[in-house]
Amino acid sequence: MGEIAEMMTDGTLCQVCGCELGSPGDGYPRTCSDCSEENDADMWKEQKAETKERHAIWWMENSMAIKQSRIPFRVASRECYVFREVGKPKVDFYPSTGRWRNLQTGKTFSGGATAFIIWYKKQ
Repeated sequence: MGEIAEMMTDGTLCQVCGCELGSPGDGYPRTCSDCSEENDADMWKEQKAETKERHAIWWMENSMAIKQSRIPFRVASRECYVFREVGKPKVDFYPSTGRWRNLQTGKTFSGGATAFIIWYKKQ
């Protein structure tokens, strides 16, 4: 192993960019604060993008299922469908997460549109 690689391995130099970390190595690889922040920021950006993509898919699937169920509702916003049938509980359904909230009891449920439709028809 080369001298620089050895210094990265023992923690004297940053394992990503090779800058000096100021103190002698502790015997294990370390990362400088600049590289650590960049890696953390990239990780969070990727995770947020994946979450947005997943929620967009859920929104499409849940919206289609709700519309096909023919249960009357109105769209309060892109993120909330409002169910206010007489004799049924007042419910808000969130298509991007598949959750719904019974406004009378304050309970929140999850399971997607199919589970919601089954639950709502039993009420």
